[in-house]
Amino acid sequence: MDENIHLFPTAAGAAEAAVKIIDVDTMEFEKNVLEESLKTPVIVDFWAPWCGPCKQLMPVLEKAVTAEGGAVVLAKINIDNNPELAQAMQVQSVPTVLAFYQGQPIDGFMGAKPESEVTAFVNRVAKHGGGAPAADGASSDEHIRAFLDKADAVLEGGNWQEAQAAYAKVLQADPGNEDAVAGFIRSFIVAGKPEEARKFFDQVREKLDKIPPAIAALEVHLELLGEAPEKDSSAIKGDKPQDIYDLAMVLFRDGRYEDSVEKFLDMVEKNKDWQDGRARKQLIRVFEALGNAHPVTVSGRRRLSSILFS
Repeated sequence: MDENIHLFPTAAGAAEAAVKIIDVDTMEFEKNVLEESLKTPVIVDFWAPWCGPCKQLMPVLEKAVTAEGGAVVLAKINIDNNPELAQAMQVQSVPTVLAFYQGQPIDGFMGAKPESEVTAFVNRVAKHGGGAPAADGASSDEHIRAFLDKADAVLEGGNWQEAQAAYAKVLQADPGNEDAVAGFIRSFIVAGKPEEARKFFDQVREKLDKIPPAIAALEVHLELLGEAPEKDSSAIKGDKPQDIYDLAMVLFRDGRYEDSVEKFLDMVEKNKDWQDGRARKQLIRVFEALGNAHPVTVSGRRRLSSILFS
C-alpha cells in the first residue's frame, strides 16, 4: 500500500478512538489505576470543581494523552468526592498529577504547567509502557510487526481495547499499514460495535481506489453481521432449514465461528438444494469473511469438499 496514503483523516484519528480517559473514584482506584498500570501506564489527575488551575490543566492533559494513541491512560479523580483517596495519596493541593506503572508511582507534578511541559511529561510516562513504534529505519518494520503480533494475540483473547490501542500505535507510525487498519476495524467487531467498524471501513474505502484483500474481507464480515437475525441463539429452537440457517447466522454474529460453520455444513449435507443452495453460498461468504488462513476456514473447506464430492 502507498506509504503516503493515510487511511484515516489523521493518524490522531485512530489514536483518539483508542485512547482511554476515565473518571475514577475510591472504589475503582485499585482496578482502574493500580491493576491497569500493570500493562499500561496510568496518569492520575487529582482535581476539584472549584479549582481554576485544574480547569486549565485538564484539557491540556487530555490532549497530550490522546496524542499518545492509547499508550497511556488518564484517570481523573475529584478530591471533593474522594477525600480519603486524596489523603492516602498525600495530595496537598490541586491539581496534583501522579503517574503509575506496574502498580507504583513513577512520576508526577503539582500545579498547572505550560503545554510543552505537560506534553513532555505524558510522553515520558508513555515510554515506560513501550510508547508508539518508531517510524524510521529497518528496525521500525520489526518493531511494528511485533506490535501487530501482540495486538492480534490480545484481540484473539477478547481484549479489544488493549488490541485497538496497539493497532492505533502502529497507525501513528505507519498510517498506511493494511494489517493495522484491518485489525483496528476487527477490534470494533470483537467489541460488538459493528457501526463503529463500518464507520472506519467507509473512511478506508473513500481513501483507496482498490481495497486490499484483508480489508475487503471485513466488508463481507460486516455485511454478514447486518444480515443476522436480531435474536439470541437460545431463542431459535426449530429444526427446519430456515431455523438452522438463522441459528448459523446468529452464531456467526456472536463470534462463534466454528459452531456457525458446523451448522452451515450440516445444512449443505442434509439440505443441499434448499433455496437454490443458499447455505453453501453463505458458507463461502463466511470463509471469505474469516480469511483463507483462519483455522475454521481451513477445516470447513476441507469438510465442504468432502460433502460436495463424495
